[in-house]
Amino acid sequence: MADDPKSVSMLLEKAEWHTLQVQYPAAAQVYRRVLELDPKQIVALNNLAWILAADAATAGEALKLADRAI
Repeated sequence: MADDPKSVSMLLEKAEWHTLQVQYPAAAQVYRRVLELDPKQIVALNNLAWILAADAATAGEALKLADRAI
């Protein structure tokens, strides 16, 4: 990450690590960063949608992300 902080593949790995550690807000933040770098990144769209879908307050955003992924 230090060599290339904009590496989408490394950011995806970091987000997955946060997810496995049940650190969903941190994972969501990293997925959002990935989408800033690559708005069409399917894995980030899908995984962020799953994280956000669990909360009624962000379910609408989750649906929009899922639609973008499709």
